Amino acid sequence: MKRHARGQAFCRWMAGGASHQRWFGPWGSAEARANYAAFCREWIDKQEVQEIPRGGTKGGTVADLVDAWLSECKVRCRKFGRLTSSWHTQRQAMKGAMEILGERRLDALQVYDFEAVQRYFISLKLTTETINKYFAVIGQALRFGVPRGYGTLEIVARYGAVRSLRVGQGEGAEREPVVSVDGARLNAVLSYLESCEQGERGGTLARMIRLQISSGLRPGEVCALRWDWIHTDLGTWRCIVPDRVNKTAHRGKKRVVLFGPNSRAILLGQQGQGQGNSSGVVFLFDYERKQGKRELTRDVYARWIREACDTVGVPRWHPHQLRHNRATAVREAYSSAAAAAAAIGTTLDVAAEIYCDPSELAARKIAEEMG
Repeated sequence: MKRHARGQAFCRWMAGGASHQRWFGPWGSAEARANYAAFCREWIDKQEVQEIPRGGTKGGTVADLVDAWLSECKVRCRKFGRLTSSWHTQRQAMKGAMEILGERRLDALQVYDFEAVQRYFISLKLTTETINKYFAVIGQALRFGVPRGYGTLEIVARYGAVRSLRVGQGEGAEREPVVSVDGARLNAVLSYLESCEQGERGGTLARMIRLQISSGLRPGEVCALRWDWIHTDLGTWRCIVPDRVNKTAHRGKKRVVLFGPNSRAILLGQQGQGQGNSSGVVFLFDYERKQGKRELTRDVYARWIREACDTVGVPRWHPHQLRHNRATAVREAYSSAAAAAAAIGTTLDVAAEIYCDPSELAARKIAEEMG
């Protein structure tokens, strides 16, 4: 039983792929406690305890498990009503399981069957990281199925006997570490976008890039940025990113971005565009074959940057790398990974290991002074 914002006691649960809820009365009242106790008794009376035979009660085939798991994932892999990128991962993993195992019974699967699935993923020339991710999803599905009559714990143990791949054991190219965009490539693209030939679209795109560099905004955040998110009552402007855009909202983390002088100057230069639009979007663009100015999507934003890179003849880069630029610049300025973490709104470990470019400065200083 939980307290609703309206002061009512209620509970919510998932069943049959849908969300259900029951209201009990004013929070803390005798009425609510009595209704909740009656609900619990009703719930228990409806439950039927039965022994699940070996191999499952619902056919016990891989296809049955895949169908049940994907139905569950359609509920799990949602954020504010929309399917997340995790849904694609689940589908691709289950596609591999169906390709190799198909209608095989779960209780007949052996260690070599799971090894065959792993080899199938290897044959697709995926990165080691992707292969391990897909194979891990199969384990999640197996563990999900056991209490629901699909397979047994023994099958999960057989799956667990197959070791994950190490880097270099696959047949595909390994993913290069993501680092910040070097100054030459960045300046080449900015100069091209800010040239007279590119007009308003190029200038707006360049301001988005510069705002990312100065603030640490994610690509999706800078695309969706709205004026009513920005609070200017204090000296340092505060941007409160709503949960529907906040990538870490599902972890209960709020996202607040601070805009200093450089960011404020960029936004002031953009003020005339977004505030006159009913949507209040800061960065608006004219799309081909569409009337009026529209908010840029992350995919189009990345594509336009790739096209600019190709035009000026520099290796492509992605707008997400600009968060690496921000983190690395702050770490070097303050000699602190903690400062970098604060600047981009992440944890110290993530900032140090992922966003800050590798540096030999500290090791070089130690070597010169003590080596």
